[in-house]
Amino acid sequence: MESCQGGKLSLLLTRLRHSLRWQLLVAVCGISLLTGAAASAYTYAAMRAETQKFIDEELHQIAAVVINYNMLIPKRWEGPRHRHERAFRRMQSLYRNMPLMPAMPLPSLSDLNTERFDIVIAPLIGRAGDIVYVPLSVPDGIYTVLMGQSRVRVVVSTKLDGQRFMVARPLSSGAAISTEALQISVAQFAALSVIYCVLAVLAVSVLFRAVNRVAAAIRRRDEHDLSPIDVAASGAPTELHAFIAALNGMFARIEDSIRVKQRFIADAAHEMRTPLTALSLQAENLLHCQLDAKTLPKVRQLQQAIAREQQLMNDLLTLARLQQQPPQAPQCFMLQSVLLEILEELGPIADEKDIDFGLEGDAKIEVTLLRAELKTVLYNLASNALKYTKAHGQVDLFVEFAPAHGGGGQLTLGVRDNGPGIPAAALRNIFEPFFRVKGDREALPGTGLGLAIAKAAAQRLQGQLSLSNRPTGGLEAALRLMC
Repeated sequence: MESCQGGKLSLLLTRLRHSLRWQLLVAVCGISLLTGAAASAYTYAAMRAETQKFIDEELHQIAAVVINYNMLIPKRWEGPRHRHERAFRRMQSLYRNMPLMPAMPLPSLSDLNTERFDIVIAPLIGRAGDIVYVPLSVPDGIYTVLMGQSRVRVVVSTKLDGQRFMVARPLSSGAAISTEALQISVAQFAALSVIYCVLAVLAVSVLFRAVNRVAAAIRRRDEHDLSPIDVAASGAPTELHAFIAALNGMFARIEDSIRVKQRFIADAAHEMRTPLTALSLQAENLLHCQLDAKTLPKVRQLQQAIAREQQLMNDLLTLARLQQQPPQAPQCFMLQSVLLEILEELGPIADEKDIDFGLEGDAKIEVTLLRAELKTVLYNLASNALKYTKAHGQVDLFVEFAPAHGGGGQLTLGVRDNGPGIPAAALRNIFEPFFRVKGDREALPGTGLGLAIAKAAAQRLQGQLSLSNRPTGGLEAALRLMC
């Protein structure tokens, strides 16, 4: 079981690997994914740069406000969380007898970690124990300072009175914004990728419909139809025009090759008829001579062999005529007349084997068809059925007509028998020339061309000929025509 599943999976992978549609989908979706990933990476990088630029501008603006408004830089830190202490300090100035409040430390960059502030304004004076020390000689400008595991953006400026100060902000807030933007970008990219891949599958399927139509038209063709493919009618894309032209060229070469072979067979059969006729006359003349008991059976066998070869040549000429010569104009006639002719001509064979040979259905139908071809099909089918049906059996010609709403309809006619039938494995090859079910072991005489001739005649009628085994035993050969 596992081996079977593995084989199916391997076959599926092989088909996908050699599928143009699959390769196109992989290429389109792959390019889309790579382009989208590159666009997301570029967007993330641009967002980080814009975020850092925004932080720098914000710090410069705060420093400019401090300078332009000559804001006091506190010598002692009075952050937002210590406003109540500022109130006590003011009260201390009013009531001198109150004990002194403990002095607050100088603000510094370390307050970004200890106080968890987003922005710090501090003098350029470090305090003892700080993990970061900014030298007093550092020029005014913007810097990136590493504080432990975090990076801090610092603007160093100088007030008009000469006091130097710093405005600092950690880059983690900008990184959080960039990360959020990246997550949104990735989510949008994933959603768009799914939508794009689905649309790509649909688009490729729509684009390949023209290819499928051409393939379906070729698949519906009869094996003998080698006419060129009409590029304009097929609606194939221009990329397939060269391929269709190559197919048409191959069809033309194959048709020329088949015609040469058919012409050769027809010429050979025609040339063989004259010497076979002479041999037949000579064998018949020998029968009128005084022959001993040993020679007479041999002459009769020779005469039978010559008759079989004559039948073979006649069948070959009939097959070549059906395959090469253009059909005549259709005739209007009563279907019953053709069936009665077949019953009359093959009646002696049925009587000899005591076979019930009759007609089923209403044959009083006027049709416009190729009369000779129709008789050829039914005659060969009936002759074949009478040959293989055992004595005291039953062979019937049948006619069925299914009218259509707009006029006309489907005409089905053929032969039913209660003979041995045909093995299912041989049905697909039964119309091939010289094919016989039992091959060389076939006891009944024949050329193996009867059904091939019937098939060729059915094609000239533009009908569909089929053979099938009946559930009750025997064979049914049916010709379906649109009238």
